[in-house]
Amino acid sequence: MYGVAMELSPTISSPFATILLIDDNDKDRTYYAERIRIGIPGCIVLEAKDGRSGLDLYRSRKIDCIITDVDLPDMPGFGLLVELVPLASKPTIAVIMLTQTVPRALHDLAIRNGAQAFFVKRFTSGDELVQAIQKAMAVVGPMRKDRQPPDFNTATALQIESPSDPPIRSSSSLETNDLRGWRRFPVELSSSVSSTGPEWDGTAFNLSRQGCAIHSTRPVQKGDRLHVLIFPGANQTPIEVEVAQVRWTASKQFGVEFLTLTPGEAIRLEDLLAIIGKG
Repeated sequence: MYGVAMELSPTISSPFATILLIDDNDKDRTYYAERIRIGIPGCIVLEAKDGRSGLDLYRSRKIDCIITDVDLPDMPGFGLLVELVPLASKPTIAVIMLTQTVPRALHDLAIRNGAQAFFVKRFTSGDELVQAIQKAMAVVGPMRKDRQPPDFNTATALQIESPSDPPIRSSSSLETNDLRGWRRFPVELSSSVSSTGPEWDGTAFNLSRQGCAIHSTRPVQKGDRLHVLIFPGANQTPIEVEVAQVRWTASKQFGVEFLTLTPGEAIRLEDLLAIIGKG
């Protein structure tokens, strides 16, 4: 069972909170909506059956917390998460994710990309979800009157890069196709990078089968060849890229193309991308 992402001591009763529940499963959505109304008296619970309807509601009014299923009918649940929380370290909306499946990698990806909690439905009661909602809102903070929902019709702050090109702005959700047709996922994963000296830490993002971008304070040069380890989740064996070549550099980030992976590591990378894509 996967529960709240962190131990949070503060809770709030939030009698005037507005909570949005996004789930195409009518039975699950109705159950959790009823339990939230009972557990947080006076709150407003809005319901949506798909991601786009949920985004429309979020754009049109003040929302304090969003609970969304990972498996949505019209868009990846992680795509919705990235649109709602473009900067995982500074969330402006509390997001909780629900799933029918239990792969640990999904839990770690959700938390790393800004979700406050991640639950497996069959292990999660309505009361447990209510507690997580209260804690998540206490951490992120209730929606301020002066806070405006992001305009999803304009480019988001999320940067999507091709390994051979400098960063560009994109209005994509979870996946992006650059000019080469590479499908890229703007998740953030811990990484370890090395060249001829000691390893240094970085954060891999915009991951594809052919490459990724890496946030790092360590300077590199275009054309450098690096050894890269990408960690799918906490306590998981990293995916090893034996040779990655730097294709572009920018302020505290650079893009690499994967030149050499063993067949086994290539399969692991494919599996990870498949999991993210289904989310």
